[in-house]
Amino acid sequence: MARLARRSRAQRSEYADNAGGEEPLPLARTQRAAQRHRSLSHGALELFWDKHRIIEVYLNVVEWGDGIYGAETASRFYFGTPASALTSREAALLAAVLPNPRAWSPVDPTAYIAERAARIREHMPEMAVPSATACR
Repeated sequence: MARLARRSRAQRSEYADNAGGEEPLPLARTQRAAQRHRSLSHGALELFWDKHRIIEVYLNVVEWGDGIYGAETASRFYFGTPASALTSREAALLAAVLPNPRAWSPVDPTAYIAERAARIREHMPEMAVPSATACR
């Protein structure tokens, strides 16, 4: 086992020497490093903020379209109403476009977005925004 570890260490060292900084890192290695960084970032957030605060900040900074940042702005832009007055349909449509808000529209949903919004609405009774006291 130690021999195998020495060999792999030597191979990594040789790769680093031969690459000379000109070759990009192997994709799998880069992806693993990025995943570790994201995991550490998320873990660090939870050390300082409770879940309620993380959700609050996310909803205030997420982009819902070109230059449309935050749930309140998106609500007023797309539906002409404050976020607190959204219907469940409107809220679900906003949530449904989040993976790609520049390509999808909550006011003119494609069949795919309408289906996603319907699934979100079906699960809304099971979901609850955690209260600040419940997250601590």
